[in-house]
Amino acid sequence: MRRSYNPSQRRDRRGRWTSGAGSAIKANRPKYVKGSVNKNSFVGQGGRYKGLKIGAEFKTPAGRGFLVKGIAGYHGKPKRRRAT
Repeated sequence: MRRSYNPSQRRDRRGRWTSGAGSAIKANRPKYVKGSVNKNSFVGQGGRYKGLKIGAEFKTPAGRGFLVKGIAGYHGKPKRRRAT
């Protein structure tokens, strides 16, 4: 059975017919809060470690927010001693 062509019906990237659920899925994705990366980014030093923390804030459709953070640290060169 062949479907009749309807220009208002959507197709996915591979050319398959979609049921319209794709737009509902996109509506439920968390939204990035503008400017939250600048607010949650830090470069600094603590003790012998130097590093940075980067975070971004997201809002869900229900109005809840959550913060995603990543931390990278650097300790310095290891002390290498020769065995004598």
